[in-house]
Amino acid sequence: MVSLLEAARDAVLDLVFPTRCLGCDAPGQWFCETCLTASRLTRSLTHCQRCNRFTRRPGRLCGAHRQALGLHGLASLGDFHAPPLRRAIHLGKYEAVGTGLTALTTHLLERVEPVLAAVPVGVLVPLPLSAPRLRTRGYNQSLIIARELERRTGHALSLGLTRRQDAGQQVGRSRAERLDAMDGVFAWRGEHAPRSVILVDDVITTGATLRAAAQALRTAGAREIYALTLADEV
Repeated sequence: MVSLLEAARDAVLDLVFPTRCLGCDAPGQWFCETCLTASRLTRSLTHCQRCNRFTRRPGRLCGAHRQALGLHGLASLGDFHAPPLRRAIHLGKYEAVGTGLTALTTHLLERVEPVLAAVPVGVLVPLPLSAPRLRTRGYNQSLIIARELERRTGHALSLGLTRRQDAGQQVGRSRAERLDAMDGVFAWRGEHAPRSVILVDDVITTGATLRAAAQALRTAGAREIYALTLADEV
């Protein structure tokens, strides 16, 4: 009976709010195969996701980029320069299309399963928003992504990472300016951070935000830090 009720509810919702691709508006899926193909990163996971140097282990960064980002590894679903994915993330981030973000997370998981398998009991930690931005937007897109990953993988979710202040709009800033703006923005709430952490965000651009989060986690005791994002702007 419950399944029949759920099916009826979904049918009504499809009539009132039909599912359309966030990338191209085609009906039927939140992110269609055509848009996924156009957006998907083709770089092998056994290569550094920033410079394409061979690293052997899935999702692992090369030595230079481990040091630059403060991360052991990084993996993303697609290329932020691809118009369909950029549009989909924009709608999910600013137009409150949370179900679309969940669908994108499903595609992300399909790509990064080998990375998650190589991370020893990693705890999922979404990048927090500042309090003013959270009040304005009403939700944190990184938390939506992290909760879906938790549901699908069994990795625990932690909200221990906090944001002390708003670093301001990052678009248009150089990497050096972004690093300065992010210095000291994050802190860990509690005595010790988990030893193995998987940071979750929607997009990585210069990596300044993830680097600042990794610094806060390392100060609190984390030793192995990876990051998963929907898109990479490298």
